[in-house]
Amino acid sequence: MSAGGEPARGRRGFETIADMGRSLGLVLAFTVVVLLAGAGRVLLFPGRHAGPPPVSYDTEVRVASRLAGVAMPAPARPPGGWTATSVRVTGGGPTPVHLHIGFTTPGAGYVALEEAAVTGSAGSAAFLTGELGPGAVTVRDSVLVAGTGWRELRDTRAELALTRTAAGVTILVYGSTGLTDLETMAAALG
Repeated sequence: MSAGGEPARGRRGFETIADMGRSLGLVLAFTVVVLLAGAGRVLLFPGRHAGPPPVSYDTEVRVASRLAGVAMPAPARPPGGWTATSVRVTGGGPTPVHLHIGFTTPGAGYVALEEAAVTGSAGSAAFLTGELGPGAVTVRDSVLVAGTGWRELRDTRAELALTRTAAGVTILVYGSTGLTDLETMAAALG
């Protein structure tokens, strides 16, 4: 207070701006520390963040086979260096049973194994159109993989696919990788 009983007039406006600046600086410093700690953890422990966790697909294959009334083929275990990352079973009753198993390959590619218990060529064609899109075209009618005949397709995204129908199951192997990985998966099915 001043001698006349009135409050002292200081440079309060400048003090408020300086306080805001210090607060902003503190928040910014805290943010930098948190970001550096997170980046340091990833750099120090890279194996913990190497991709999606592996999944087991044995139970879903048995469930799909039971629902479909036919054996849904799947590899006993993923090919060397491959990791199963997703699995699901849909359908049953009036809807065809559909089994999906997704794999990552050693080269960081992705291969999907899609199977549907469909009957007849119309059911098989509908399944393939649903998975690959209506513009999929046949590249080769006969590709021999581990002694079994497959048909090679190219989908609307220009990705290759292998398909065959056996014992009431239409099998489709496709993904973001090359023909060699697709053939590896096809051979693993036996």
